[in-house]
Amino acid sequence: MKGLSRKQNDILGFVEDFIRTISPYKMKVGAEVASGGKSNGGSLLLEGKALEARQLIEGIDQIKREAADWYNLGLAYEGSAINVEDYEDARRFYIRALEQDSSSRLFAQGVARTERYLSEARILREQTKRP
Repeated sequence: MKGLSRKQNDILGFVEDFIRTISPYKMKVGAEVASGGKSNGGSLLLEGKALEARQLIEGIDQIKREAADWYNLGLAYEGSAINVEDYEDARRFYIRALEQDSSSRLFAQGVARTERYLSEARILREQTKRP
């Protein structure tokens, strides 16, 4: 920038890069919606209505939820995530789905996807800690 020293420009560039690194942003993730379940949450997810899908699925008693409901609830949380806690919830729901159907590759992929994000978030948190 004009009027700034080279050192000031370097610092400004570093700060801008840092902000881009830690600021939340949306990114498209290729994830399949589970079919079946007690809810019709999958169709809402396909329409891009993650928050509505969350409300619909959460309205079903936990004992009555099927594996597809748990997975789609995880996908709804992941799709509308605004913080690390949302990804932790999504992971927990994917695990519940996998517990009900341990043969599902789709459910395992949900767990792996959120674990990867959470691992990256932990690394970033450690890298940005002040000594």
